[in-house]
Order: sequence, then structure tokens, then C-alpha cells
Amino acid sequence: MLRRILIILLAIILFTGIVAGAVSYSTARSGPYLPGERFFAAQTRAEQLWLNRLVRAGEPRANSLLDLLERRVDNLDAALGGEYQLVALSYLDIALNQAIDEIEAAPEEAQSALKQRLLRLTERALALLDGLELAEAGGDELATAVSTLNHKLTSLQTALSNPEESAIADIATTNTDLDSVTEAEPADDGDAQGIPTSLENPLDVPFPEGSLEHDFFPLQAGHDNLKCSTCHTGSTYKGTSSTCVSCHAKDEPHEGQFGTDCAACHDVTVWTAVSFDHSLMGNQDCANCHTPPENHWVGACSACHSDTANFANAVFNHDTIGTQDCAGCHTPPANHWAGACSACHSDTSNFANAVFNHATVGGQDCAACHSAPANHYAGACSACHSDTSNFANAVFNHATIGGTDCAACHSAPANHFAGACAACHQDTGNFRNANFDHATIGGTDCAA
Repeated sequence: MLRRILIILLAIILFTGIVAGAVSYSTARSGPYLPGERFFAAQTRAEQLWLNRLVRAGEPRANSLLDLLERRVDNLDAALGGEYQLVALSYLDIALNQAIDEIEAAPEEAQSALKQRLLRLTERALALLDGLELAEAGGDELATAVSTLNHKLTSLQTALSNPEESAIADIATTNTDLDSVTEAEPADDGDAQGIPTSLENPLDVPFPEGSLEHDFFPLQAGHDNLKCSTCHTGSTYKGTSSTCVSCHAKDEPHEGQFGTDCAACHDVTVWTAVSFDHSLMGNQDCANCHTPPENHWVGACSACHSDTANFANAVFNHDTIGTQDCAGCHTPPANHWAGACSACHSDTSNFANAVFNHATVGGQDCAACHSAPANHYAGACSACHSDTSNFANAVFNHATIGGTDCAACHSAPANHFAGACAACHQDTGNFRNANFDHATIGGTDCAA
């Protein structure tokens, strides 16, 4: 009889476990509850079990957590304008951090596709955060949370949009002050991920006086959500190094080239947001840190680059080189005039704006610099070209040739009158204006 009762109890327990597991799995897969609803906390635990811990690590788990992140974006979309917007933001932040960490742990060959999917979800979340109604409806607390999360998502979008692969794990450590948000439900001993937050035995840790404030190393920005065990291992906590490289040595791509003062360029909030104060370098030359491109001018970088925020914005003060010829730095194009560049190029901001003062060459003939076109008049150029700004504007003073016949310079067209040109062409400005004085031929018959 007792054996029968035990079998029945075990069957009931087994059946209950199977049903509970099935319900838990179904809830995790479908995600029917929204942040703020009664059973949402239970749903998050089921999600962490079935969509995270029980999924094979690497690419499968990363894709599963991206599914969960997409669900959290949908949850935020549904919560906009309601009283649980802040809770939805908090769970979105948690899902984002988990997805980033798992993507970074995935095989390298799978990361490109995973990051592209993460980028699309990031852009969608940013679009939701751009709504003005979101910030206005929840007061200062929600406005601050939106601003912080927006900065985090923007940094992630920038890193993911960079054609050069860049690490995104540090972005997951950015604190958004959303981890303290809780729902109106009974408290438990776990966080939103279902992970216990209490110490195993707090009495084992003897904190020195004043250490709880941690003023000697402020736990803020990217450090304010760290667990003690992240920096303090075993029983060692006093004397732990506070330098960046003591924790981030494996993430340091410069191989010590720029020293160990990471804070000179990097902010603790997001490592990818680099800002260096060049005024700290004094007169030190740029080449000590930056490598110039090929065929770059060999002079001091600061002679052209004064805008340290944008090196493409280069301006050189040509007044500093005095009368030094342009060819000392610039290479003239093929078949260029062999004279001094400054004779034509006075506008140093635009070398295409070239103007030559022909008065400086005196009586020198144009042919010394300019090549005449084919079948051009063999006489002096200045006989026709007096306007040096436009050589097409040519005018010849025929009075200078006296009684020389036109045929000495001009070729008559086919079947032209064989007589002297001057007999018809008196107007040298327009040869078509021809007029023949028939009185000069006496009684000669017209048929002649």
C-alpha cells in the first residue's frame, strides 16, 4: 500500500514538473506578458532559462539573445505612453548587455552577421527613443534614463557602423541608472535576470573604515555597475591597481605605444569615444604619434594642421616661407611654363586662379612662351594681339603695312577676282564689305 502511494506521489510530482516545464518553455518562447504585468517577472526567469542558459554557447546563444532583445524592443514600443515605460527601458538595457556580451564571445566568422542584426535592432530602439512624448510623459527620471540609454545606443550604432571591426563589449558596461528600476511586485533575492544578488556570506568581507564610499576610485560611468569580484579576487582587495591597463590590458590595441595613461584619450563611459586634448603636448610634433601618408610634405605637421579635430582641414600660411619658390614644395604638371610659379600664381588658396602680368616681359615676343597654332601668321604676335587677357580678341592695324597688298598675308578664296585686293576691299575690319569702283576701268566691257 505504501509503495503504491509513493508511486502515485512520484507520478504526480513528475507530471507537475513536466507541466511546469512545458508552461515555462511555452512562456519563454511566446513572451505573452509585458513589463509591469503580473506574471512578467516569472516570464523573465523562464526566458533566462530557456533562451539563455540552456542554449549552446556561441552563435546559437547569441542569436537567441538577439531574439530576446527584439522582444524587448517590441515591449518598449507597446509600453510607450504608459506607466511602465521606465520598466520597459530597464529590461531593454539588460537584454542589450546580454546580447553584446554573447556576440563578442561568438566565433569570429559568425560575428559579422550577428552585429548586422544587432545594428538593425539598435537603430529601431533609437527610433523609439527619439519620440518626444516619451520624455515628457515620465518626468525628469524618465528623461534622464532616455538620455543615458540614447547615448549608449548611439555609441553602439557608431561602433557597429564602422567598416573596420571594433570591439563593442565595453559598451555593455555603460551604466544607464536603469538597473534600480523594479516593478510593483513582491521582492525576491534575484535581479531581473534571475541571478542572485546577495553575497554568499557578507561577514567574510571586513571592509576598512571609509571604503564603502570608494572615493579613492569613484565607481561611476562605466564602473558603477561592476561587482566587487570583478576587481577583487579571493581575499585580496587592498592595494588593487587602479590603472586602466591592469584590467584592460587585453583590450589595449596600442601595445604600449602611448603609455599607460588611457584616460588622456578615453572616457570611462565608452572606450570608443576618443577625445585627446592636444594642448597637453605643447610643441611636440604630430609625427611622434601620427604616421604621415606616403609622399607627404616633410616639414612640420603644425605648419598646415592647426585643427586637431580634423586633419583633412589643412591650411598653410605661405607668408611664412618668404620668397621661396613654389617648386620647393609643389611639383608642376607636365609641359608647364619653366618660369617662376609666383609670376602667375599669386592666389595660394587656389592655384587654378592664375594671372600673369605681361607688362613684366617688356618687348619680349609672345612666341617665347606661347606656341602659335597651325598655319598662323608668321609675323610678330603683338601686331595683332594687344589684349593679353584674351588672345581670341585679335585686332591688326592695317595702316602699319602701307601699300603692301592683302595677298601678302591673306589667301584669296577659289575663283576670286585676280586683280588687286585693294580695288574692292577698303574696309580692313570686314572683308565681306567689298565695293569696286567701276570708274577705274574706263570703257572696258563688263564681260571682261
